[in-house]
Amino acid sequence: MTDVSRQIISLIHSFNSYHHQNKVAYTFDAGPNACLYLLEEDVEMVTAVIKHFFPPADSSEQFVTGIPVVTETIDKDFISSVALPVQQGAIKYMIHTVPGPGPQLCTDGNDCLLNEEGFPKHLVSEKRKIDCVS
Repeated sequence: MTDVSRQIISLIHSFNSYHHQNKVAYTFDAGPNACLYLLEEDVEMVTAVIKHFFPPADSSEQFVTGIPVVTETIDKDFISSVALPVQQGAIKYMIHTVPGPGPQLCTDGNDCLLNEEGFPKHLVSEKRKIDCVS
């Protein structure tokens, strides 16, 4: 995690506290990139808050990619309640998307990523054995 990752966490906790409920949840991918989960009705408000505290370095670049978001007017009372500095360019971009359909059952063996022995198909071209000798 980075300092920006920790600031995103702080911002989300402040946002939830201000609204007296958990409106936004967060997790992280394999790196410092925050993944936020929230209801569609709150997307515009949360996007506006993030853009306020982490505005793009270059206003001509597209900051929010994916599904378009029209950001609403920001709540000035919330902004004044947050002890977080504005950091221009600290976030390169945001991706607005929706969760996928979840796990899928592969009924056709050709769709599976593993062979019959449980090894990845693209890495195993023949049966191999590894002996560990100490």
